[in-house]
Amino acid sequence: MSGSDHSGGKSHGDKSLGEKSPGDKSPGDKSPGEKSHRLVAVTLDEKSIGRSGPDIEHERAVAIYDLLEDNMFAPVGVERGPFTLHLSITGSRLMLDVRHADGAPVMVHLMSLSPLRRIVKDYYMVCDTYY
Repeated sequence: MSGSDHSGGKSHGDKSLGEKSPGDKSPGDKSPGEKSHRLVAVTLDEKSIGRSGPDIEHERAVAIYDLLEDNMFAPVGVERGPFTLHLSITGSRLMLDVRHADGAPVMVHLMSLSPLRRIVKDYYMVCDTYY
């Protein structure tokens, strides 16, 4: 993660300042379909992913904020949203639990962490030297 200066809240904070191109749409310009095809919350399972020190927790909050700020999320075969995403680790797999904003289940996807082992190891090495 970069050293972005975002709010420390989980999914709220000040919007980034920047100039918009004339063709850019503001969030209010989205069609109803675009508004519903988005993630409105991303949560991490504390039991399997765990909590970290304040610096890492801040980086996680910034990453989640950035994901939620302006996104499009439309699982194949699902007509309506908005959606929430809960991430957890079960065994050696990452579990992505996608639900509607009202909590109704949409799908659960399990992804092996084995192909990511080296990337995760390198990430922890960078974190150890940075923090």
